[in-house]
Amino acid sequence: MTLAEKRQAGEVPKIVFKEFEGVRIQWEKGAWNFDHTQNGPVVIDTYSIWNPEHHAEIAERLLNGETAALYLMGNFGVAQVRTRRNYNQSDAMFDSIKKRDRSQSLAAFVHPYDIADMVDFERLPGAYSGLRDASKRLSLYAGPMHLILPIKEENLPDLGKIREEKTASFFWIPGHTGYEGLYEKFRGRIDGAVLGGGSLNTHGQEPSYNTQQLKYEMGRHPDWQENVNFIIFDELAESFRIGRSHTQVSFVTNPPKVVRRGSVSEETISQETGYPVVSDNPKLASSATPYDSVSNKDTDRKIKEALQMMERYQAAISTGSKSSGPQI
Repeated sequence: MTLAEKRQAGEVPKIVFKEFEGVRIQWEKGAWNFDHTQNGPVVIDTYSIWNPEHHAEIAERLLNGETAALYLMGNFGVAQVRTRRNYNQSDAMFDSIKKRDRSQSLAAFVHPYDIADMVDFERLPGAYSGLRDASKRLSLYAGPMHLILPIKEENLPDLGKIREEKTASFFWIPGHTGYEGLYEKFRGRIDGAVLGGGSLNTHGQEPSYNTQQLKYEMGRHPDWQENVNFIIFDELAESFRIGRSHTQVSFVTNPPKVVRRGSVSEETISQETGYPVVSDNPKLASSATPYDSVSNKDTDRKIKEALQMMERYQAAISTGSKSSGPQI
C-alpha cells in the first residue's frame, strides 16, 4: 500500500517538524486532502525542499513525468520535465493548469551551467561574448531572475511556441541550496530535458504568495487537483513574505533591458552583475506589494536575507546527520 493509499485509509503517520531560527520545517512527507467535485477524495503529497533526504524521491517523480507545485522565493510556481518537441495536441500544463495559449511560453528552470547547447551565442551582442563561460552566465543572476537569451530552436525543449525573435526565458536562484541540492539529483538524467513551468495561476490571475493561499486555490481548482501531483514547500524563503514574482532581463540587446520588473530591482542587478540595465515601461510581475522605492528596496532586502539564512541552514545541517535535521 502506498503512502497516499494509507492516508486515504486513515492510516496517517505523524508529521514531524524541525525548527531553524524560529521557522518550522515539515521534516517528513505530508499530504493535503481535497474533495474533487467528480473524482471524490484526492490526496496530494507535500515535501519540504529543506530535507535533503527527499531530493532523490522528488527527482524520480519529476523524471517519471509528474508535475510539482513549488514555492519559488516569492510565489508558488508549477514545474514539470519538458523534453524535445513532439507537437502533441494535448498539453496539461497549458490546457488544464495555466489555461493559456502556447504562445505564452514557459520558462526553463535550469542551472546556467547547463544551457550552453540551447543558447545561440552568435546572436548575442559582442559585449556578452564572455557568456560562453558558464561561471559568467551564473554571475548574471543577482537573485531569483529570468534571463532572456537567444536560442537555437532545434535544441530547446518544448516550452511552448517559439516566437519570431527566437528567445527563451531561463530562470535560476543562485545560492538557493535547497533547489541546488534537488537539481543535482535531476541533472543530466534525461538528455536535453529541463524543468519547465511558471507561476501556478490561471492565466491573467494572481499566483499564491504563501502556503495558505495555495491550499485554498488548490481546493477551488479541480484541474489542479488532477494534474499537480505533489507540492514542495520552502519554509525558509516563505518566512520572509517576499510576495512578488520575478524580474526578467533581456540580454538580446546591449545594454541589457528589463522587460518585466519584479523581485530583484534594476539597481541591484546593475550593482551585482556589473551590467547597467535599462528599462522602458516594462511589464510588472505579480506582486502583493506596490512598485515603489520603499517596497522595491524591502523586497531586495528580503531576498538577500533569505539567501543568507539558507547559507546558515546549509552550514547547520552539514554538521549533523541528514536524517536528524539541522543542528540548532
